[in-house]
This record gives sequence, C-alpha cells and structure tokens, in this order.
Amino acid sequence: MARGHGTAVALAIAIIAALATLGAAMITTYGGDSGSVGPGQPPPETGNSTTTQRPPSGQPLVDLDPVDGKALIDTSPRTVNGVERSRPVAFELGCYESPQAVTYQLGRQYSRFEAVVGQSDGSTEEDPVLFEVFADDVALFSSEVGIGEELPVGIDLAAAPQQGFRMTIQVSGHKNCDEEQVAVWSEAVLLP
Repeated sequence: MARGHGTAVALAIAIIAALATLGAAMITTYGGDSGSVGPGQPPPETGNSTTTQRPPSGQPLVDLDPVDGKALIDTSPRTVNGVERSRPVAFELGCYESPQAVTYQLGRQYSRFEAVVGQSDGSTEEDPVLFEVFADDVALFSSEVGIGEELPVGIDLAAAPQQGFRMTIQVSGHKNCDEEQVAVWSEAVLLP
C-alpha cells in the first residue's frame, strides 16, 4: 500500500508541474502583466490589426444634388445581376427618349469617379444600355452593358479639360413603351 501511495503522490506532482508549465506559457503568450488575460479569453487587441475595416471614403453620388436632370433619376433599391443595390442612381428607360443625362457641379473637388453599372434584373428589354461619363463636356467612359452583366467604372476626373468642374452621367437605351429597361449606377462615389 505504501508503494501505491507513492505512485499517487508522484502523479499529483507531475500534474501540478504540468499545470505550472501551462500557466507560465499562457502568461508569456498574453503579456505577463497584471492586466494579462486568463485562460479561455482572447489575447488583447493591438493597434496594428490587419482585419480592421477602413471607413468608407469619398462622396456618394446619390447624396449630391444634380444641377440638371434630377427628375430623371430614381434612388430606390434595385437588384442588378442577382445583388440588391441600395441607394443607386437609376434611370427608368423604356418609353423615354434617349439619351437621358444628369449633370453634377463638382467644382474640381474630386479627382476620381468610381461606380458599377448594369441593368436592373427587372428589365424586360433585352437590348444593352449604353453608359457614358462626360467631364467638362469630354467623353471619358462609354460602354454597352446587357442584362445579367455588371461593369466597373473608374474615371480620372483630373484628366478633363477643367480638372472635373462638371460631370455628366448619361444612358441610352432602346425606346420601347411595351418593355421596361432600367439603367443602374451603383456604388457610385466621388473620391478626393
């Protein structure tokens, strides 16, 4: 029986030593100061985390008042290529004369315009829509986009003759009063 007691004591000492080693490792891992984190708690955050999301920058186009053509646009959510786009700048074409255009006074405050263009999934007209961007009356972007397609737009406004004093977004579609065609500028933002 003395021999069984000795084995139990040796086992207890081995367990205590293992726990002490584990505790020392945790203190080393989590800093070892009086405010260190205990077992089962996450390590403290540092100021250089790579998962921090940067705040959105730039001016959303939907928040600017156009100087011309405001009545042509709708900012209701639209679904484009299966993705709901909140706060787009959309043009309802179909029975309206083309092109439709909206002009913004930028006053050279922005150097870049970015957006994603496409047709609303609710469009019943299958013809593509022509999307265009003009800065200071010079065409800087022009592309046709069909249903189920999206196209990123990136415009250098500083390349315009007056460094982006005014910008016009314009769309041209097929005039058909029996069909619906909606041109959508989503995620449209002006960057300094």
